[in-house]
Amino acid sequence: MRISAFVTVLLAFAAQAAFAQSFNSFQGAQFSGLTVSPGVVGGTDYTVSLATGATMLYLGNTYHINNVFGFYVLGAGNSLSTDPGTTQNGWDANTATVGGGVIGGWEGNPADSRPPGNGLLPGATPLSFSFASLAGADASDTFGFHLRVDEQLPNGGNTGFFTPVPEPTPLALFAIGGIGLLARRRRKSA
Repeated sequence: MRISAFVTVLLAFAAQAAFAQSFNSFQGAQFSGLTVSPGVVGGTDYTVSLATGATMLYLGNTYHINNVFGFYVLGAGNSLSTDPGTTQNGWDANTATVGGGVIGGWEGNPADSRPPGNGLLPGATPLSFSFASLAGADASDTFGFHLRVDEQLPNGGNTGFFTPVPEPTPLALFAIGGIGLLARRRRKSA
């Protein structure tokens, strides 16, 4: 009985570790105060900033971001080719091509309380990263973050992998505007 429980725990841990290394491990969320410059994937140089009071909206709940300790570029297919090169800002280079896409970037150690190992803290000096190479980027590619929040997430922990998704309000306004333009065009042609 004890061996069975041990194997179950070991398999659960292995599944979590594998999940964290794949494209599919990144969940969509909306961020306020967490930015990347430039704001689109392309080129090799990026700066990640975390403002004081930064938040994340995930599954209808707002969380305060305590630190960011992973930064990635995510390719939705296999067209993206990433080479983060070597350790930067004390974070180790990390790439993978499993789970439906490509990820490439850097990961710190959240258990290390010494900067920069504990990640990018709110209000701290932004961190800059330079890929050795980044090719094949397209409009479907985005950024991903490994971060810690102030409360427990639905998965039971306070850390997770997240990628920015558009806010529903601007999308709804864009759709309403498009419908309005179509209606206006029909009236003019009638």
